[in-house]
Amino acid sequence: MAHDGSGYQSILSMWNAADAIVWYLADFTKAPYYTIPGGMGRLTDKLHDNVVTLSKHSNSTPAPTKLGWELLKVSLKTPDNKPRFRLEFGGEFIPRTVVSAEKVILALPQPALKRLSLEGLHVLPGENDVEARATFDGLLDSVTANPLCKLFLIYDKPWWNNEVQPSCFKIFTDLPLRQVYHFGTERQCVPTLNDRTSCCLLLAYSDARYADYWKQLDKMSSSENRYYSESLQSSMPADKWDAFQQTTLHYYGTGDTLVAGLKDQLAKVITTFVKMDIPPPDTVLLKHWSDPPFYVGWHSWNVGAKSWRVAERLVQPFDKAPLFTCGEAFSSEQGWIEGALKSAERVLEKLGVAAPSWVNAQKYQKQKELWL
Repeated sequence: MAHDGSGYQSILSMWNAADAIVWYLADFTKAPYYTIPGGMGRLTDKLHDNVVTLSKHSNSTPAPTKLGWELLKVSLKTPDNKPRFRLEFGGEFIPRTVVSAEKVILALPQPALKRLSLEGLHVLPGENDVEARATFDGLLDSVTANPLCKLFLIYDKPWWNNEVQPSCFKIFTDLPLRQVYHFGTERQCVPTLNDRTSCCLLLAYSDARYADYWKQLDKMSSSENRYYSESLQSSMPADKWDAFQQTTLHYYGTGDTLVAGLKDQLAKVITTFVKMDIPPPDTVLLKHWSDPPFYVGWHSWNVGAKSWRVAERLVQPFDKAPLFTCGEAFSSEQGWIEGALKSAERVLEKLGVAAPSWVNAQKYQKQKELWL
């Protein structure tokens, strides 16, 4: 019943009970949820802007933000006993690029860390590169990487308004669709493309093997044309439609095979409540979090893992090397932005960065004891 009714699989699978029980009590109670006005994306936008602004004052080369870069190798040299890192990057649209750094923070998920080539970095004193790789992988293997998938169904207008109330709703099902949400046009934070304010969105969210179900259907659709309606195309000027095809549809679009399965399941869910025909969407967009460069949606601690010890070790995993890791993967609040932020806070403390003046020291210390 918990599996069928919650909309999740991975949170009910093999997970370390010591971490899972606390996680459940914190996340699935009647405590209110909070967000940033305008959406959580404003946090990363602000961080990005701050990095760019600071770099203008430091004359850093190359530019600090490079979308499309993927870290491939980290090497450590110690000339004159001064650590110096060599970072090798690659990507779909860039040639292999090398960056030198005195300190490194890897805010990467577990699969991306495991894919890194490491040289000159030793977890324990006296290790060679092969032994260090095995020790590091042993720490990383304390968690399981879980896939996530989101499907976005775009309609010209909400066809269910006269049949399903209220206008905002969520539905859980035991079909691979799992979770269906509609947030209502009144909750739109920004205007839609070409100010199509009547446009609406259904969001379907699934994890674990259900996420892989949609990924396999998408693979079957890979040879098909990207799915969209003529009304969607006619709603945009030619130049904007070309840009939409080359970016959004190229990277996130799918084909008729997946859309047919999606429409079939959605019809089964909706007709449970009302008897009506389900119109085809204008387009369907898909994002699967097991694809590069993320390789994962969220993480869970493995059975028997002493999470508090592993998390502490991975703040600065290599012996005497100023290389740090952070992220939700090895935190006490896996799957949530809070876990990523608290993990980053531990790195800042290790680097000797003081808490901001506006932080209440007593409350901060109390909270820190909970997540350490």
